Order: sequence, then C-alpha cells, then structure tokens
Amino acid sequence: MSSLIRPQRDGQGFRLESRSVLETDTRRVDHIMGADLNTEVGNRIRQRRALVKMDQAALASRLDVPVSVVQGWESGSGAQPLDLTGLADVATALSTSIADLVPAPEDDLTDGVRLQLPDEDSSIVGSRGGVDYYVYRCLVRSPSVPMLIPLVVDVLVDDRERAEFNGGHAGHEFIYVMEGSVHMQWGDEAAPKTADLPTGASIYISPYVSHTFTALDGRNARLLAVNF
Repeated sequence: MSSLIRPQRDGQGFRLESRSVLETDTRRVDHIMGADLNTEVGNRIRQRRALVKMDQAALASRLDVPVSVVQGWESGSGAQPLDLTGLADVATALSTSIADLVPAPEDDLTDGVRLQLPDEDSSIVGSRGGVDYYVYRCLVRSPSVPMLIPLVVDVLVDDRERAEFNGGHAGHEFIYVMEGSVHMQWGDEAAPKTADLPTGASIYISPYVSHTFTALDGRNARLLAVNF
C-alpha cells in the first residue's frame, strides 16, 4: 500500500512527509506547469476557493503566503509557479485533492488505454478544521474525460459533531460504500438532511450540494467516489 502524505504545519506553511507516492501526479504537474496551462490550474484553484466560500486572503493565510502569490496562481501569470509540494498544499487548504486541481495529461494513452498499477497510486490526507478527515487514493484518469475523477476515500472521522461540510463539487458525484458504514449529511449545514448508509449503499450527489461523511460503528469506512 502506498504511504500517506500528511500535511503538517511548519514555518513555511504546509509540508509533506513523503513525496514518493505522488510520482504519477508529478508527471501530471510537470505536464501542466508550462505557461500554456498555468491558467487552467489557476482557474481550478479559483473555482474551488469560491466553492468552499474562501476569499484569497483566507487561502493565503492558511498557506502562510502573501495574497499576491494566490493572485498570481489564479491569474496563471507564472510569476509564482506551483511545484508538486505547493500544489498539494493548496489542495489540502481547499479540502480537495491534487486530482481536482490538475487536468489529466494528453499523451499517456496506449491505443486508447491507460493503466495504473497499485504501486502507482497516490494517497493524500485531506484535513478539515485541523483534523485528518479523509484519505484520498487517486485512481486512474483519462484525458478523454478530464472531469471524470475516480477516488477511493477512507473516512477517518467517526464523530458526527466534528463533521465539516465541503461546500459541494462543481460536477456530479457517484459514491459507493465499499467497507463499513457512514453517516451522511447534506444540504443546509444548519439543518441538514441525514442518512445512515451500510456497506453496499450507493449515492448520487448533484453539483454544488454541500455534504459530508463520518464513519459509523467506531471504525473507518471506505468509499468509492467518482466525480464527473
């Protein structure tokens, strides 16, 4: 199993314990960090920031960088280029994954197929409210459908009082409960709809519907999540 990437605070903001598991994402980052596609990454950062209702100053504060740096990223100017570590920092601060911020490459298919072996998976810990909340395992993606983002998600938090809503996703989402059981909340955070879902349950979530999951039965749960 791939080792996890755990964001931790230091004097320069978030850092990563391990980068080895992100080799697949490194290829994607190298591909998109040229001048032509900086704008696309910047657009995704801006859209995600708006989705979670965070202004540029708040994002800059979380990352311990000047607001002008965030402005540069979102404009795609390339004045403050994002490397792999920086992109992981931004994804963590926005409660998302690198896969949400980086388009799939366009040149890695063999006769229309891309394979991803288990040792090529990347795992990212997503924190909310200062607590490790989810572990995202990034599955294979295809450049022919860049909005299709498949993930295996481990739900770490089992206290629904600590549930943190995500603000929703720009696309549709399908979820299947692979292991364990989860408590789902969605809609208005002040008075959310709720459901307890066992192994084998499946869920469809419309774009921009805020939601969250916590584990039940005192143990972690595992979800298959497909954003499209």
